[in-house]
Amino acid sequence: MAYKFLYIDDNSKENAQGIITGLTLEGALDIIFDNPAGIWEVERDRILSDSFKEYDGLILDLNLEEIPNEAKRHSKYKGSSLAQEIRNISKSGEIREIPIVLFSAKINLQKYFDKTNEDLFDLIVSREELGRIYLPTRNMLTSLAHGYEILNSFKQDHNYEALLGISVDELDIMFGSHLQMISESPSHSIANFFIKNVLGKSGLLVSEELLATRLGILKSDSPDWGELLELLSPYKYSGVFCEGWQRWWMNGVERWWNEKIDTNGNLRTMKATEKVEKFIHALNLPGLISIKKIEKSRSDSFWTNCVGSGAPIDTVDGLLIAEQDNLYPWQDKSYISFEEALNPTNKSRWNRISPLEEYKLEQLKLSYPNERPKRQ
Repeated sequence: MAYKFLYIDDNSKENAQGIITGLTLEGALDIIFDNPAGIWEVERDRILSDSFKEYDGLILDLNLEEIPNEAKRHSKYKGSSLAQEIRNISKSGEIREIPIVLFSAKINLQKYFDKTNEDLFDLIVSREELGRIYLPTRNMLTSLAHGYEILNSFKQDHNYEALLGISVDELDIMFGSHLQMISESPSHSIANFFIKNVLGKSGLLVSEELLATRLGILKSDSPDWGELLELLSPYKYSGVFCEGWQRWWMNGVERWWNEKIDTNGNLRTMKATEKVEKFIHALNLPGLISIKKIEKSRSDSFWTNCVGSGAPIDTVDGLLIAEQDNLYPWQDKSYISFEEALNPTNKSRWNRISPLEEYKLEQLKLSYPNERPKRQ
């Protein structure tokens, strides 16, 4: 049975058809389009109706006030106001909790979106990016719908193993303690915690890109990468939202390395070429290619990816980005490469470096006096 998402936008269905078609997946995901009601009380009645209970998720445009609906009514409320009302009603128990996703043009996000409303939404996608990410967005939507079913069940039975896909005995103590602390929170609060602080931040879990970096493998040029991933499948995350956010348990991967590949070598400090040699020898996977250092890097014991360029680097070859003072204990800090600091390629992803790194940046500028930032 397909999951059903209601998509509310003040645009016409004809103009929104590209998005509807791009997100629809036969047998798995249906997108039902409608305009805002235009009158707050009528909109609230829709939320409380029996027909609304059939939906497994909601997609909202941010600015619902630009175009009148078919009844020639202009809405006087934004998508964020509607999301807040739905969260309030679900908290009271009048309706079940469902995921809420925000689609909006970047300019409207900049002009109208209040950052304090971020926690209302499970996913925020700009329209400009949507056209090239339909497949991952579809996966995320179906994963959100399924994940909320898991979360709503978890609120009843507190089955942590069903929630996480692993035994609680394997959990990081600090993470397990925090999860227990928020277990009585509304489902959307737990979802927000998972998406932003567990799946969206490396530490306990790592993405495929970061996994390859830490194993020292250039996966795009390695025909045996898929076979290695298959060997690591026991450590792939299978908990809530796993379908939309593919991740691996880092402690499991490190344990596997110590048991199967090198009982004495330290995965963190070993050079990429040495790691790949050990993989080839232990697993007979000659189609693995090691990562090479980027310009201005000294170490090839790669452990993170530059936030701006995505390039693999060791943390000694990076600068900490700002506003990371309140990370959870299980979360990794984020860095940019020296090259990104001197010649930014995606500064909007990191904005600025930590004040503690300013002196290091000044020394870098002295070391590379002819560097000039590229235009963005």
